[in-house]
Amino acid sequence: MSVDLCPKCGNALEPGARVCKRCGQAVPMQVGAPPSAPGAPRNLPLVPVIVLGGGVLALVLALLLARGNPPAGVVLSGSAAPTSAPAAEERAPAAPPALGQQSLAAPTAVAPPPAVAPPVAAAPKPRPTHTPPIEKVYECREGAIFGVDPEEALITIDGATIGKADDWDDAGGGKKYSFGGPGTYYVKLSLDGYRTAWIKIVVHPQAEEEYADIDLELEKLED
Repeated sequence: MSVDLCPKCGNALEPGARVCKRCGQAVPMQVGAPPSAPGAPRNLPLVPVIVLGGGVLALVLALLLARGNPPAGVVLSGSAAPTSAPAAEERAPAAPPALGQQSLAAPTAVAPPPAVAPPVAAAPKPRPTHTPPIEKVYECREGAIFGVDPEEALITIDGATIGKADDWDDAGGGKKYSFGGPGTYYVKLSLDGYRTAWIKIVVHPQAEEEYADIDLELEKLED
């Protein structure tokens, strides 16, 4: 009959004992089982062995990966550190172009400034090119009646010929001439063989006469 021994101190245990009286070691429930003969091979379960081997292999792979990749925040130095590109100021200057070599860069075209049209000035009212000798000055509110002798004399007002004196004498089919607004008008009376006469007619609302009565005889030139 085999005797149960304490797994810690080797003391002989009583049958059914739960604690070693010598060292106080708790005795497992399997103490009563006969010990295996020394040197005999143990039959280990296949599934736990496979699981244990897979866990060891995974642990080895994890350690290898951890050694290959540095942890976050660690700066590599030496040959493992990436080489940065040299700064712009440390680069070697470019070689100057050869003598006589022309630059291929196209010149920058400069747009001309936009043309500004000059302001259009109002056309001045036509006037004689020189100050003529004025023979008479008339005032009126509206227009004039040209009783000029001879009746064939041409009437020109501010450079525009309006016809003969006979057309504007208010008699025999003639009409009264209206200036169309206040202002100062220069009238030229001319006819071949007669001296040209100049008169000035001022049109304004305060004039006494509505129509100025032009009673003038042209002077005949000597042969």
